[in-house]
Amino acid sequence: MKNVEDIWPLAPLQQLMLAHALADRNSNVLVQQFRCTLAGRLDSAALRRAWEVIVARHALTRTAPVWEGLKKPVQVVRRDVALPWYELDWRGVPEEEQDRRKTALLAKDRLRGFDLAKPPLMRLCLVRATDSQWSLAWTCHHLLLDGWSAGVVLRDVFVAYEQLRRGRTPDLDGCGDFRDYLKWLAAQDRAAAGDFWRSRLTGMEAPAGLPIERPAGARLTDETGNGHCERTLTESENAGLARLAKAQRMSLSTLVEAAWAVLLARYQEREEVVLGVAVSGRPPQVPRVETIVGPLVNNVPRRVPVPLDDPLHRLWRRLQTLQIEAQPFEYCSLEQIGQASGTPGGRLFDSLVVFENYPLHDAGQMQAGDVTIRDIDGTATSNYPLTLVALPGTALKLRMLYDRNRYAAVVAERLLDQLATLLRQMIENPNALVRDMRLAEPIRRGVPSIPDVARTRVLDRAHQDAPVGMPGELWVEDVTESGSKQLRKTGYRARWNEDGSLESMGPSSGSLALGPFRVVPAEITAVLALHPLVDHAAVVGYTDCQGAAQLAAYVVPSKNSVAGIESHEHGLLLGQLRRFLEERLPEPMIPTAWRAVAALPRDAVGRLDASALPEPLCPRPATLPPYIAPRDVLEARVATIWSQVLAVEPVGVTDNFIDLGGYSSLAVTLLARLEQEFGRRPPLASLFEEPTVAHLADVLRRAACKSDDDCLVPIRRGTSQPPLFLIHPAGGTVFCYLELAKHLASDVPLFGLQAQGVDGVLAPLATVESMAAHYIRSMKSIQASGPYRLGGWSTGGVVAFEVARQLVAAEEEVSLVALIDAAIPSADRAFDEGDLAPMIALLFPGEDPRRIEQLRDQPVAEQVEYFRHRAEGVQLLVAGAGADRAKWVFDVFEANLRALVAYRPQPSPAPLVLLRATEHATPMHDDRHLGWLPWAVGGIAVHDVAGSHLNLLQPPAVVRVAGVLDEYLRGDGCDLAAPLPVGGRADSPVAWNGVGR
Repeated sequence: MKNVEDIWPLAPLQQLMLAHALADRNSNVLVQQFRCTLAGRLDSAALRRAWEVIVARHALTRTAPVWEGLKKPVQVVRRDVALPWYELDWRGVPEEEQDRRKTALLAKDRLRGFDLAKPPLMRLCLVRATDSQWSLAWTCHHLLLDGWSAGVVLRDVFVAYEQLRRGRTPDLDGCGDFRDYLKWLAAQDRAAAGDFWRSRLTGMEAPAGLPIERPAGARLTDETGNGHCERTLTESENAGLARLAKAQRMSLSTLVEAAWAVLLARYQEREEVVLGVAVSGRPPQVPRVETIVGPLVNNVPRRVPVPLDDPLHRLWRRLQTLQIEAQPFEYCSLEQIGQASGTPGGRLFDSLVVFENYPLHDAGQMQAGDVTIRDIDGTATSNYPLTLVALPGTALKLRMLYDRNRYAAVVAERLLDQLATLLRQMIENPNALVRDMRLAEPIRRGVPSIPDVARTRVLDRAHQDAPVGMPGELWVEDVTESGSKQLRKTGYRARWNEDGSLESMGPSSGSLALGPFRVVPAEITAVLALHPLVDHAAVVGYTDCQGAAQLAAYVVPSKNSVAGIESHEHGLLLGQLRRFLEERLPEPMIPTAWRAVAALPRDAVGRLDASALPEPLCPRPATLPPYIAPRDVLEARVATIWSQVLAVEPVGVTDNFIDLGGYSSLAVTLLARLEQEFGRRPPLASLFEEPTVAHLADVLRRAACKSDDDCLVPIRRGTSQPPLFLIHPAGGTVFCYLELAKHLASDVPLFGLQAQGVDGVLAPLATVESMAAHYIRSMKSIQASGPYRLGGWSTGGVVAFEVARQLVAAEEEVSLVALIDAAIPSADRAFDEGDLAPMIALLFPGEDPRRIEQLRDQPVAEQVEYFRHRAEGVQLLVAGAGADRAKWVFDVFEANLRALVAYRPQPSPAPLVLLRATEHATPMHDDRHLGWLPWAVGGIAVHDVAGSHLNLLQPPAVVRVAGVLDEYLRGDGCDLAAPLPVGGRADSPVAWNGVGR
C-alpha cells in the first residue's frame, strides 16, 4: 500500500481503549481536548504549517487501529495524512456571545468523536477573538497520546512555529520513538509481572462504591456523563504541603494518595482500600522516553492498608514503598493484572487518582516570538465513578470528575472539601494517628422518637462524627440522675440525610455492606427457612463476576424437591423462593445468587462453614424472556457448558449469549469447551447468527448428520429470497464478511463458503476448479437451482468467478458475481510462483520492500515460513490457538495461493460487478478492470470504492460496498448492460464495458 509507513502491535492500554471504543461507539469518554489562549501577533498560516511538521515528526499522530478480519488488532502508521484544520473569526462578536459560542463549540467537537478507521484521529480549531487574541482547541483520541505527550507536542509545535515565522526550516531536537517502547514492552518478563500482581492482590476485598451514591432505583436517565468540580488550595496551604513533602522526603502525589486512601477507608468502613492510580508508564530504559508521543500512561491498582491506629508517617512510608515496588510492573494492562489476581473481567477499583505532573502544566505559559501561550488546559473524561485529578502548580488544584448518574453534585463537592480538610490536618499535625483525622464537624439533632435522648450522634469506625450521608453507629447522649451526660451505643446503624433527618439502617451486629445499604444475612436466612420446601438455608455475602458485593442464598430443599436437583431443573424452585422473599423483605435484602445444595457444610461444633460452600453462580438476568428449560439431553449438555463458562444459573435454551454477559474472549472459550465435549467446534459465525443454546445444539445435531467436508457457514438467515453466497479469501475463513452482513439489506440470506481444511479434518483442495465444484455441491443443498448470486473478496472473487463459470456451463442461471477488489492477470501474462511474495506482502504492507524483493529469489517454502513468522508477530491467528490448529490455517493459505498461481481462467457469460479499491495494492490494480475484461463475456460494471484492499470490508468503506451490492440484490435479474447508478450521486462513479452476451 502506497500510504503505509509501518504496522505496529497495540500497547496493552491501547488494546483496552480500543475494546471500550468499539463496545460503545457513541461514547466520547476517550476523546481528549486541549486548549490554550494565544496573545500577540499570530501568523496563523505558520502555526498550521508547524502542526503539519509535528504530525510528520511523531508517527502516532498519523496512526489508526485496524481490527476487522484480524485475530488481534494492529495500528497502521500512514506516511501522509491531511490535517483537519478549521479557522473561525469572531471579531466583532460581543464577549459574552463569544463565551457562549466557545462553550458550545468545544462541547460539540467532543461529542463528534472520531471514526477510528480514518486517520488522523485528531483535529484543530483556531478561533480569532480580537486582532491580538486567539483560542486554539486541539481534539484527539486517547489512542494517540496521553497528557504528558500533549505537553511534548505543544512545545514542539511552538518551537517549530517560531522557526517558520523567522523563515527558517524547523530544526527540532531528537525525540523518542514509540516503536522503542513497544520493543521494550515485548521484552518484559510477563510471568514475573503476573507473580508480582498476584502476590499484591490475591485475597483482596471487592471494590465497593461509597454509601453516598444515588440509590440504584433513583439514578437519573437524562443526566449522564462526567460532572466536575474544583478546589484550589491557598498559597499558604500549598507552601505547607511542599514543606511537609520535603521534610518527609516524599512526593506531593504521595500525600494526595494518602488523603484519598483515608477518605475512602472511612466511607467504605474498611482498614484496607484499593485505589486506582494513573502512572506515567515511561520506563527510563527506553531511549528519550520523556519525549515519546503516545499513550504510555496506564492505570494500576494500589492496595493500601489503612489501620486506624497507624500514625500518618507510617501510611506515607507504606504508600511510598508500594509505589517503588510496583514501578517495574506498571506496564501491565488492567486485563493482565485482573487475570493474575484471579478477577478477569472484573473491576479492580472504583475510583482513580490522577496526578497530572505533565509538561503541559509545568509550562504554565510559553512564549513563541511575540506570541504568549497561556491558559493551557485539557478536558479529561473518565469511565470510573470517581476520578480525583490533582494539578500541581503555584497552587495545588484538586478536580473531581464524577459520574452524574451515580453521584449528586453536592456529594462530589463535599468529597473535595473533605479531601482538602484532610490535607490541611496533615500539614497541621503530621504526627497524628489515622483515627484522629476528622472529616466533618459534629452533627447533633434532637430525635423525639427516641425517649430520654438529649443529643444523637452518628460515629464512624474511628469514632469521629460521620459526615452527611455516611453510615455509622448510632450513639445517644443520656442524661443521668446526677445531671451528667454519657454516650451510649444503641446497637443500630444510621446516617444523616441532606435535609437534616436521621435515617435508621437497622441493627449493626452481623451486617454486611452492599453499596449504600447494610443488611443482616441472619435475618434473611430466618425468613427463607420458613418456606415449606426448604429444610435448611444459609445467606452469605460474596463477590460477583463484576467484583461487586452481593448476597448468595444456599438452600437444602426438602425431600419433595430432591428430584429437581438431580435433574438440573431446580430453577423453578429457586424462582419460587426468590418471590417468597420479595413478598416479605425490602429489595436490598433479596439475594442475587441462588444455589441448591444437598447439605450445608458444618465445622466441628456444627456451625456453618461458609468457606466450604460451593462457588455461587450469578443469577439469570430478570430482563430476559421467560426461562425455557432444555428439551433433550443435547440441549441440557450445551446449557450446562454455557452455565459453567458464563457463571450463570440457570441458562434457558432461548437465552442470548450477549444478554447473559458473554463477550468475544468468552465466545472462544465457549466454542473450545463445546469442541472438548462433542469432538467438533461449531463455527464462530453460528454464535453470531443466533447466540442461543437451542441454535448451537441444532448446529451440533446437524453436524453429526452431515459429512465432514461441509463448508457452508450460515452468516445470516433471511426470507425466501435467493441467498448471497460469499466465498472465502486466501485465509480460508469467512469472518471478514461479518461486518458486511451488518450493512447489507436484512432480508437477504447470507451464506459463507469456507475452505476445506480449516478445521483440520480434510486436506485443503488443490485447485480453484475443484474448490468451485465442491462449493457448488454445498450451495445446492441450500438452493437447488438458480438464479445464483455470488461474491468474494480478494482470492474469494477469483473462486466466485470460477463457480459462476461452472454453473453457467451446467445451464444454471447466475444473476450476480460480485468481485470485491479481486484481481486476475491480464491475458498476456499468467501468475507464477514469483507472485507469491507480493501477494503475501498485501497482508504486511509495512514490511521493508527490500525484504520482499529478497523473498522473490527464495524457495516457496521459505516464503511461506516468512509468512508464518510475520503472522505470529502480529497475531493474525486466534489467540491461544494450538500449533496443530495454526498449521491447518497455514496449510490452507499456502494451498489457496498455489491454486491461484495455477489457475487459468476461461471466458464466462456470467455478469460481473467489480468493486475496486481506489488505493492500488499491486501492479494489477493499475488496470481499471483488474484484468477481468477479456474474461467478462457477459459484461462488467466497475464501481470505485474509496479505500485500500485491506480495509474494503471495514468501516467506512464497507458501507459503500454494501450500498452497491444492495442495488444489484434488489434488482435481481437486471440487465447489467445498463448498470444501476448507486444513490444517483456524482461520487459513485460507474464504468461499464459491454463485451457481448
